[in-house]
Amino acid sequence: MDFFNIPKLIEQGVYDVMMWILFFPLTVLRMIVSPRRTLRYVREQAALDPDTAFSDAMRPALFLAIAIILGSFISPDDIDVLRATSSSALGKMVYGSWTSVTAFSMIALCLVPLVGALLLDLLTPGRVSRESLRVPFDQQCYIGAPSILVLTFLGGVGPSLLGLTVSGIAVAAALAWVLVVEYFYFRDNSELRPLVCMALVLATLFGGLVLIVLAALLVTGVSR
Repeated sequence: MDFFNIPKLIEQGVYDVMMWILFFPLTVLRMIVSPRRTLRYVREQAALDPDTAFSDAMRPALFLAIAIILGSFISPDDIDVLRATSSSALGKMVYGSWTSVTAFSMIALCLVPLVGALLLDLLTPGRVSRESLRVPFDQQCYIGAPSILVLTFLGGVGPSLLGLTVSGIAVAAALAWVLVVEYFYFRDNSELRPLVCMALVLATLFGGLVLIVLAALLVTGVSR
């Protein structure tokens, strides 16, 4: 190891963290307020050089990962519930620490963006490949990050801070936002009919939810 490079690595690391602190809330606000324009921005940035793309916003996968990490801080009590309901050795290992739970959450919650990206790519002319999935997956990450953050907050601390009624209305509004943005995602990226796009939205959310539940059941051992 070159110890002379350690100060440079620390300097770069601190700078990157500060940029995340700055651009994460800005990207969340940008996506919530103007989702269609932001999704077009994601497509445009994907065509640029990776070193210069997303210079004024969060990179999609990192954006989603940070949202999941923040969500785990907002609702830490969920870890104790998962650990208590787990009956398998794998479940006790996965739910044994905050780090392992967060890692599993990242894998599980990324299934929804993957389903949305795959459905769009399957209905688009051409082969399904890593490159063809890149832009749809990036756009799905941008949809998923604020959704996870807001719904986790409302589900975790919303009732105690806002009350059940206000929290319930906010959850309904957040879910409606997800449905509308997912619809525009399919509509703007394809020539599919509106009804088909609506069906794909439901398939994305339902399919992703089923995969997440199956993964959770596999880990906890409930299905045994």
